[in-house]
Amino acid sequence: MKTRKIKFSNIYLDVYIGILEKEYYIPQPLKIDAEFEINITSEIKDNDITSVLDYRSLYEIFIQECPLSSQKHINLIETLIDRLENRFFNEFPEICSLYLCLGKKNVFPNCDFVFVETFKKINNNY
Repeated sequence: MKTRKIKFSNIYLDVYIGILEKEYYIPQPLKIDAEFEINITSEIKDNDITSVLDYRSLYEIFIQECPLSSQKHINLIETLIDRLENRFFNEFPEICSLYLCLGKKNVFPNCDFVFVETFKKINNNY
């Protein structure tokens, strides 16, 4: 089956994430990279966005799931990465594999980022 990839590189968001007391009140810089492998099941029609997976809808999930306010604070980056993975696979059955990399900036004084990555491939016979 033919597939296509959609990649996002260097999405930066200030999110409320972390277990330290200050992280509940001060947003933390988060870097997101993602790669989606999509099953291609129909012909692309150049004037019809519905003939492809619209990457704007994927981007919107990052915005919706990342806690941009302190009322939606998440303690662990692993929790966020699992939420994103589950949401993408649940809402887009044409996704056959997904790579996510979330990086939290300035965790340690001599380290730019700490990254958590996940990769999942499913056989969805789409």
